Amino acid sequence: MDYFESLFELEIADRVLELRKLSEEEAMLLFRRLLATEQYDLGEVGDVLLLLVGFGDIDVVPILGEFIDADCFFPPAIFYRAPSPISLRLVERIQSGTLVMDLSDALSGLAWVGDDVAFHHFKKWIQETPGWFQPIAAMGYSISQFCREGGWEVQASGERRDIAVETCFALDYAPADEESSGQRGGGEIAGLPTDLRCTACDRELVSLLRWKDGDFPELEQGGLPSAVDALTCLHCVQELFTVFSKRKPDGSLLWHRTWVPNPDGIEVPEVEASESEQSALPLRRLRLAAARSPRCALSEVSPVELSQVGGLPTWIHDPQYASCPDCESTMRFIGQVTLKAMEASEEGVVYGLWCDDCLVTATSFQMG
Repeated sequence: MDYFESLFELEIADRVLELRKLSEEEAMLLFRRLLATEQYDLGEVGDVLLLLVGFGDIDVVPILGEFIDADCFFPPAIFYRAPSPISLRLVERIQSGTLVMDLSDALSGLAWVGDDVAFHHFKKWIQETPGWFQPIAAMGYSISQFCREGGWEVQASGERRDIAVETCFALDYAPADEESSGQRGGGEIAGLPTDLRCTACDRELVSLLRWKDGDFPELEQGGLPSAVDALTCLHCVQELFTVFSKRKPDGSLLWHRTWVPNPDGIEVPEVEASESEQSALPLRRLRLAAARSPRCALSEVSPVELSQVGGLPTWIHDPQYASCPDCESTMRFIGQVTLKAMEASEEGVVYGLWCDDCLVTATSFQMG
């Protein structure tokens, strides 16, 4: 068994350790080997590529042209913030009209580049849908959805708007007996109890993310809100809804009564009294930790804890940016917390979103 084959036998954390040992030349050789292989599951190969991008400290730009030449655009996130020559080559392949199965991944890759070239072309395609996009449109997708995958959008005014920030802080565990102090290393910020109850299932609501003005100035400096309290119901957000809450100008909190049904349209089940008494509160609270690259959580198989404030969301399925129920604008991603980190469940990620104008928060849920 050679090095390449043995890499797939390792646990994810051990893979990262191995990848970090690679020189730039060795990493390029590995990229080319991955590009040429057909004997491994594409998803698993993609995970290795994302680990190289996220943890290898390797400049992947020299190899991206070879990926484009081979019509290989998966996983699209490997094109994240690539320079304009790469986006120009992606545009050329996309507009050639010869891509069929790989067209969606190529569009996603261009969105992940997210530069002026990508913005110009997505804006043009949104204004007038090109013929080569029709097969994807027939499946119910819009060009705007691909922009959002890259963490930005083209507004109705024609301006660009970022819906995710590059500022990113990890979340770690706060000791059970630690009081909130509002300071780095001491202030609890995620998975916090409240005295409110869900109007659908009568369980206690949780603040997925909560910080006040002045608690963490580095968040506001990094493009995040100065204050947030993102309410969620850990039962309903998993089963049925995107959950909304609203902060009034005086700082008090309202439980927003607007609900967005999940894509399957499941109705709210009746909850037995005994069920409503079961605590849905997290067993562990989280606090703000060290800054990290927004790339660290690009893959759900990342060896680091996915819970974070800011950064890029770890979408397990299609991006799910909610629309504000008050103004209908796309809400910005502000952070995510895994249920496993809160010890509320074994699997899944709860995402926090925010509307700057309406002071509305939303939480949504995805799992594999």
